[in-house]
Amino acid sequence: LEGDQMTQMLERARLEFGQAGYNHNAWFFGDAGLSIPRWTGYKLGFQLVSDYLNRTQQTAAQARHVNAETVLNTLEVHT
Repeated sequence: LEGDQMTQMLERARLEFGQAGYNHNAWFFGDAGLSIPRWTGYKLGFQLVSDYLNRTQQTAAQARHVNAETVLNTLEVHT
């Protein structure tokens, strides 16, 4: 994701967080018709976890039991 795409895609993803009917294939493999670039889900996930670990000063091993809701409630994506 380039430029402001990370922020834009995060805003779009926030609308679908926790929804059972989200389009997994579109978010993770891309969908030109939905304007979702390839690998968006992976890129957002990596960024969210990285930001969380940096903010909390934890290693991945230390944060292994943190649930997704905790991470999502402290969202802050940097491009």
